[in-house]
Amino acid sequence: MVSREERMKGFYDEKHETMPRKEQKEFQEKLIREFCEYAYNNTKYYHDKFDVAGIKPIDIKTLEDFHNVPLTQKSELVEIQKNNPPFGGLLAIPLNDINVVFRSPGPLLEGFSIKAATSIGNSLCKALYSNGFRKGDIVNVTFSFAGVPAGLGFTQGVNLLGAISIPMGTGKTDIQIELMKQLNVTGFIGTPSFLGKLGKKATKKGVKTREELSIDVGCFTAEPLPESLRKNLEDTFDMMARQVYGIADLGIIGRECGLAQGMHLEESMVTEIVDPNTKETLPPGERGEVIVTVPYRRAIPFIRFCTGDASRVMDEAICGCGRTSPKLERWLGRVNQIIKVKGQFLHPKQVKNVLKKHGLKKFQVVVTRPDNISDVFVIKVEYEGDPSSLPIDDINKELADAIILKPNIEFVKPGEIKGKEEIVDLRKFD
Repeated sequence: MVSREERMKGFYDEKHETMPRKEQKEFQEKLIREFCEYAYNNTKYYHDKFDVAGIKPIDIKTLEDFHNVPLTQKSELVEIQKNNPPFGGLLAIPLNDINVVFRSPGPLLEGFSIKAATSIGNSLCKALYSNGFRKGDIVNVTFSFAGVPAGLGFTQGVNLLGAISIPMGTGKTDIQIELMKQLNVTGFIGTPSFLGKLGKKATKKGVKTREELSIDVGCFTAEPLPESLRKNLEDTFDMMARQVYGIADLGIIGRECGLAQGMHLEESMVTEIVDPNTKETLPPGERGEVIVTVPYRRAIPFIRFCTGDASRVMDEAICGCGRTSPKLERWLGRVNQIIKVKGQFLHPKQVKNVLKKHGLKKFQVVVTRPDNISDVFVIKVEYEGDPSSLPIDDINKELADAIILKPNIEFVKPGEIKGKEEIVDLRKFD
């Protein structure tokens, strides 16, 4: 097994990970100049967007100039695809040049070419190496492989790193624990709550998680990793628990190193923090919305994409690990009504649309984390009559299809739901 000391040091792509800040800026400015011209010339969406704003790609020479480019809202892209399926005229390459299609929450169809997939794989390798994964690790990948990029993307990253992947997805906890023992699995990729669930299940089965399991390093995303939960997992498995920040639409945006003092921003992306109200770019230290541009996305370009996530860029000091890119603080919540529950985005509109079909109006989604590991949510719905008169099975199925989560409905009397909030998040993340 790789020593803990070895997991804490080194680089996957030393040239870019240790690039001086001045060179980083010049590198990113070159990327955005080329990318803006590419998107303008190859997509009607960005051609029109630039023209309406009175901007031409030739006007964009510096990162400061780039701040004048209009933001891209996901809701706008979803609406465009809805009105002009399947891709809404967003494709910048011929359909035959697309190699893989994913469906991200929204829903939004996204196509990728082999070239883009290679760049994504490289950023994933940097993220995994930074988290402590090494060649020869045996890694359990527990993200979904069903139409979303996480499972397949992380598997590709593991393999490119020279490690062995076990593409398990979620569920089948007994089999996963058995394989962890049988194959001496050393790495875990998934949500922290799922590894916590596996730990509890293993303990109930009489498995000594520190002695009988070999998990030494974990890469966590799609859920917050508060310090209390990090310590819980590290104590339970005697492991290094590190996190990355990414979303299905963009890939890995930031990654923790061995020191775990913030997430190093991916050098081949341009990440900004903007004021959610004024949309002005904010300096380091100020909290706002995370905005990301991914220049290697050639099939469907995203320029200044609004993630809806809140965070801040930390101070400008160079990290003790030797990586020079600025660091993003941990995820600080959402700037809109959308929240993440069990690794899935949940918007009140998704719930409202289903309930409305059945004559149900007033509702409230309440999210808690009673054990500081797993999310629990209930959909409280006001109903004056006898709930057994409603088509409960149909409502549950429609909700499950809409939110990609198993719903838990609690019917209450009219007036019992207090306040106007449709989502109440009671989780505490340190």
